[in-house]
Amino acid sequence: MLEVEINKILPLTEARDNFSKIVGEVEQGELYVLTKNGKPAVAIINVAKLEEMTGQHLKERAKSQVPISKQEPISNVQPKVPLPPVHSSSPQPSPSAPPLPPKSSSPAPNPSPITSPPTPPGPPPFGEHFDKPKPSSPSAPDEPAEMDI
Repeated sequence: MLEVEINKILPLTEARDNFSKIVGEVEQGELYVLTKNGKPAVAIINVAKLEEMTGQHLKERAKSQVPISKQEPISNVQPKVPLPPVHSSSPQPSPSAPPLPPKSSSPAPNPSPITSPPTPPGPPPFGEHFDKPKPSSPSAPDEPAEMDI
């Protein structure tokens, strides 16, 4: 159990007004208990006394921890062992693609050779069209009249 002098038990409001003085005395080894609504709420104790009371040596513990500034961010850490390839040798169907039809055991039909369609007759060779003008006949009004250029 902690033994505290009666004058070192203070309400929080009084401790707030004298905080610098209290911290100075705690650094010298004093112990303060602060009360809230008349009940003990917190103890202000020197770190060296706290280490003695708990058996933990904070200085040794701090040395065993890595400072935050020296830690490498996780995103930059590379694996020690190379990872296996992500893809496999056989292609996997995508879940959104429709399934392929089953393969039949009958042979595929022989496709016939592709032939190009016959070429329609084209215009007469250049010059023949204009060499001989056709006479226009009044008996054939449906035919367009040709002009010499």
